Formats: sequence, structure tokens, C-alpha cells
Amino acid sequence: MERQDWFAYGNGYINIDNDFLYVSRTGVWSEVRSLEEKSANTTFGDNINRVRIMLFMVPAIALLSFVAYLSISSLLNASNLKWDLNSLLQYIGAPILCVFGVIYIYKYFKKDLGVSYKIPLSKLESIDFKGKDAVCLTFLDSKDKSQQLHLNKVESKGIDILSKMD
Repeated sequence: MERQDWFAYGNGYINIDNDFLYVSRTGVWSEVRSLEEKSANTTFGDNINRVRIMLFMVPAIALLSFVAYLSISSLLNASNLKWDLNSLLQYIGAPILCVFGVIYIYKYFKKDLGVSYKIPLSKLESIDFKGKDAVCLTFLDSKDKSQQLHLNKVESKGIDILSKMD
């Protein structure tokens, strides 16, 4: 019988079948089955993805910060400010919206900053539990070099699954 377990962690999902432990951004079985074992190629691909996301995030955050700065600086330079609804929206609402915009952008792209590869269960050396929702997996990569994967914000379901594997 084919084993298929999965759980979420801070930067993505872990899927486990009879042969592999898959680390992915989406957790979709049809996608994780095509992942490669961790190697220099998978690390390079993950880094390229992070650079692409940062190339979008940095200018977006800079623009939102600039709008917030302009709103706050114009508020501080206003000598005869009338406190009507329009002024409140312009001087106070814009910076608050910009802060929420930065938070939203980060949360939207957070899962895309995760890694994607598979680990053969036969190469999984140890599973160390670090607190109630953190786990450190030690495994051998495609070149049989020892690697570690630190998982934070692991669901309780995931802690249970990993503790049964240990």
C-alpha cells in the first residue's frame, strides 16, 4: 500500500511516500513527484527563484516606503492643517496602508522563498526535534554529503508523522 503523508511548515510543505521525503513550496503530489534530489542544480534553481522574487519585492517595498515617507513628511511640514476626513486619509491612512502593503507582499511571497527537492528515506540520517514546532533533518544529498534542513513552524500533525519515522 502506498504511503502518502503531508504537512505544512513555515516555508512550504513536506510530503512523504514509501521512498522519499519531498520538500516543496506547494505540497501538490503531482508536482513533488517530479522534484530532483538535493544537489547543486536544485540549490541554484531555488536561489534564482529567490532573486526573482526579491527583484519584485525590493522595489515594491521601496515604493510603498517612499509613499509613506512623503505622507508623513507633508504632515510634519503642514502649518495650518485642517483635520477633515480627506486630511486624515492623506496623512495618516497612506502610511498605514503602506505598512499593511509591505506585510501583505511579504506574506504573499513567503512560501515562494522556500526550497524544493526530494530526500530518499534511505539517506535520511536523523530527525532531531528542537522545541514544540521545530525539526532538524540530517540527510545525504545526491553527492552523499551530509546536509541539514531546519523546519520551523511545523504543524503538530507533522511532528507526529516525523516522530513515528524516527
